[in-house]
Amino acid sequence: MKLSVAAPTTAVCTNRCSCLPKPDNSKSCFALESICRTNAIKQFSSQRLPGKLFLNVTPETLLQPDHQRGLTLELVNNSGMSPDQVVIEITEHSPTHDYELMRRAVCHYQQEGFSIALDDLGAGYSSLRLWSEVRPEFVKLDRHFVDGIDQDSFKRDFVSALVSLARSVNSLVIAEGIETSAEYQTLCAIGVDYLQGYYFARPAPRPEHYQFAQSTPAGHFGQSLTNIGQ
Repeated sequence: MKLSVAAPTTAVCTNRCSCLPKPDNSKSCFALESICRTNAIKQFSSQRLPGKLFLNVTPETLLQPDHQRGLTLELVNNSGMSPDQVVIEITEHSPTHDYELMRRAVCHYQQEGFSIALDDLGAGYSSLRLWSEVRPEFVKLDRHFVDGIDQDSFKRDFVSALVSLARSVNSLVIAEGIETSAEYQTLCAIGVDYLQGYYFARPAPRPEHYQFAQSTPAGHFGQSLTNIGQ
């Protein structure tokens, strides 16, 4: 399991169950996802980290008939956290077919106080439709659009358009996979809300906090970066 964090104004934490080999048995995959979720909540709580914890959840898990509703809320409450500290991050590994059921599942989490994020925007099977259907609070750009963005006018125009769209539908944009100062400066100039990548720090078992003394093109000062991994 890998937990990675980055943000310009608040700490953001993500549990990456997808970095592990995917079991052939779907039930095993769901069980593994549940274990990762439980461990991520325990680590985040025990280390008293700031910001929000992003928990990866596949659509298949949300759409399972025997999916145990209320389990994540119980884990969060038992850890001493509150749901507004947690973001359910939807990660597509296969096409979504039942959008009505997906909407109901997402609505259930939102009613419990959780926020929703859509991962790898631009790379999924139907991520633009999924964005319009579930209306998440956060969208994460696929790193393809971040890699070398400072040298690619098409990528800059594409990301600028997505940021503009996100503003109009009240979603915040997270760019992941930033590895160079030029990518960082370009994304700040475009107006991306949150930034994540090795340029800031690599995952570590316990978080480290970094302070940026200089201002960014977006006008932020003394921003903190937290990173946690296992």
